[in-house]
Parts: sequence; C-alpha cells; structure tokens
Amino acid sequence: MITIDTREPTRALTKLFKRYGIDYTIQKLDYGDYLLTNGDRSLLVQRKTIGDFVGSYQGLKGQFAGMKAACESTALLTEGNYIVKGGRVCVWRGNVLAPTMSYQTFSSVIASMQARGSYYYHTMGMTETVLRLASLEAYLPKMGVTPDRKTTDVDGFFLGLPGMGPKSLEKLKASTRSPAEATTRMDLLPKRTREFLQSW
Repeated sequence: MITIDTREPTRALTKLFKRYGIDYTIQKLDYGDYLLTNGDRSLLVQRKTIGDFVGSYQGLKGQFAGMKAACESTALLTEGNYIVKGGRVCVWRGNVLAPTMSYQTFSSVIASMQARGSYYYHTMGMTETVLRLASLEAYLPKMGVTPDRKTTDVDGFFLGLPGMGPKSLEKLKASTRSPAEATTRMDLLPKRTREFLQSW
C-alpha cells in the first residue's frame, strides 16, 4: 500500500494513481511524503523537486534522522529536470536557467545520505514518480534490511542532530539510562545540539 501525505499535491497525484490502477490511501504523515508498505516491510520517501532540493538541502540531515527513527528504510526522491553547467546545478526558474548549488555539493549531499543508509531516486516528473513509487512498493520484500535496526535508528537520530558527534553520543549514553531520558537532559547535550532543539 502507498500512503500519501495530506500535504502533497493530492489532486494531481490521485488522478495519476487512479489512471494506473495503483492502490493508495491519504493521511497525514509525521515524516516524509509517502509511506510504502508491503507485508512487514516499509519505506518512507521524502520527495523534493530539484528546485526545492537545491534550496533546502541543508535541512535534510535532521529531517532524515527523524525519518530513520520512524521507519526501517528511508529514501530521498528528487523530481524534475536539471543540467550541470560550469560546475553548477542549473534549474529552470520560469523561462530562465538559473545556476544554483555546485555539482560537487549536490553529489556530496546525496552520497552522505546514502552512506547513512538512505536510498536515492530521481524522476523526470510526477508521472514517473507515481510509477516509481508503485515499483518500489512491489519490490519492498526484496530490499535489504539494516542490521541491528533499533540501535542504528536511535544512534542515527542523535547523530543527525547538529553538533552531535560520535564522542558526544557516547558521553550522552554513559550519562543516561535510555534515549527517552537523553532527550530530556538538555544540560548534557552539546551547545549546537541544544540550540537546534530549542529553536524548534
């Protein structure tokens, strides 16, 4: 089953889902834009248009830490056309091809997410996105499972927070009895982590 978040452009999407005979439900998701489930497997997908991705990529690390804490597998799906010119990712803004982030940064962000265990997919538009989601949902039972999921997810959540590194995490674990307690002990968190959480 594919669950579509209520904040997605649901009218255009549901039209495509119906056209291709793909089952779906619509409900508010705490994280991500689509939740794919098949048997006991699930995949939480965050969709970004290329234009949105190049403008908001800095917030993805924290966003995906929350997603990984909520679901066994996560993915970023970027949608739309871009070209690389002069070492920069260029996207269409109206009728103008505008240079945005460097291609090196673009590649590094994606490689970093993949290194943390998230999948990455790219589609050319909404129709391909719908068909890709259906293919992924069907393939879910064959996708690999991250070992020691609970430990990986909790550690990944904390390591995804700004200012929290492996040494800070080990210190936090040694000073608290559980992840729940750790989230209440602001005095034990690094300054950048504390400021980030307090700005929410």
